[in-house]
Amino acid sequence: MYKLRTLSLFLLITVASVAQTKTHKNKSGNAVGYSKQTGNKTVYYDKSHNKTGSSKTINGTTTFYNKQGNKTIITKTK
Repeated sequence: MYKLRTLSLFLLITVASVAQTKTHKNKSGNAVGYSKQTGNKTVYYDKSHNKTGSSKTINGTTTFYNKQGNKTIITKTK
């Protein structure tokens, strides 16, 4: 029983740490969408849960993609 409880707790922590969700708001404070980050990839959604784009960061270079998966912008952090 103890092993089952430990395994359940481990899985709960693992699943919770896999993807981080952030809500994006406009100037009025209303939610306009959210993003989910997993590792170096972030996927952006509107408030109706439709994918609007994504980004991927490797070695300080972030590449943004539109919802069709086409590369749109490349930025570098200093």
